Amino acid sequence: MRVLVVQHDHVSPPGPVGERFADRGYEPVAHPVVPEELFHAPNVAVSFPDPADYDAVVAMGAPWSVYDQEMIGEWVGPELAFLRQAHRAGVPVLGICFGGQLLAQAHGGTVTRSSTPELGWCAVESDDEALVPGGPWFAWHYDGWTLPPDAVEVARNAAASQAFVLGRNLAVQFHPELGSAMLDGWLRNGGDRLAVEFGLDPGRLLEQTRERDEEGRRRAHRLVDAFLDRVAARPAALSARADVATDTPARYAKQLVSHLGRKLAFTTDGPTSTARLGGGTARIVVGDGILTLLAEAPDTEDLERVKDVLGRHLERFGARNELAVTWTAG
Repeated sequence: MRVLVVQHDHVSPPGPVGERFADRGYEPVAHPVVPEELFHAPNVAVSFPDPADYDAVVAMGAPWSVYDQEMIGEWVGPELAFLRQAHRAGVPVLGICFGGQLLAQAHGGTVTRSSTPELGWCAVESDDEALVPGGPWFAWHYDGWTLPPDAVEVARNAAASQAFVLGRNLAVQFHPELGSAMLDGWLRNGGDRLAVEFGLDPGRLLEQTRERDEEGRRRAHRLVDAFLDRVAARPAALSARADVATDTPARYAKQLVSHLGRKLAFTTDGPTSTARLGGGTARIVVGDGILTLLAEAPDTEDLERVKDVLGRHLERFGARNELAVTWTAG
């Protein structure tokens, strides 16, 4: 078995998270995004592999913002598409901090600047201690997510939503992989200045983390075990897609979202609009000469309902141009 570790920068290795995957029989395969020499100019072109070639994916943290197109626009869009593809293929994904925010954005949530950023050891309250243990976790984030339509929040604190599950995806806002060696790398790459601006003593922060290294390692192992045993082991959702050729995909997408939006709460991220529809999820994606309809649900009945609503309305709007919707699995 192989787990793809999407490592966004050179100072964010998987640490005890990767170690535990290896203990469980997974071969960690690193997929670097921004090389060390371009850390201060990270808008690089990156291709992502087929997620179906792996048994799990870990999307690591990063010092940038999901929404900062000027800084990382070259690769954040392709990574969001990669995560959606992994979800459709039933490949489990563990998203850590920035990686968790990517999962939120990819599946219909949003990511924005937080009014309550966190830096340092923070208390987390959990609804499910066996899945995401509560207590102190290390946090370093200035952004926060809103939950995707299908997500179930499992942990939080006063500052932010801290964890959610969506199908075979688990997103955490904190850093279970962090130990003192990793934090030292962050501090040496400009983090010391940010810590001081936050009112923290970098030396003391490093000392506190060093004191918690062994406990943090055990807690990271517990989190990975729970992800593999309870999230990755879930049955994969059923899905279907229809690629409809048209010269005006944006116009039809706008019609669908406007009409269906009278009863459904759509969120739009670039070319993709997402809404919860009954027990399933509907996605409308604008492409180049193609309008793609995506349906997903836990069972056949809900899947057929999503397909019917999307397909029937598009065919009605496109009757003059004889648009036809043909669904395929996956």
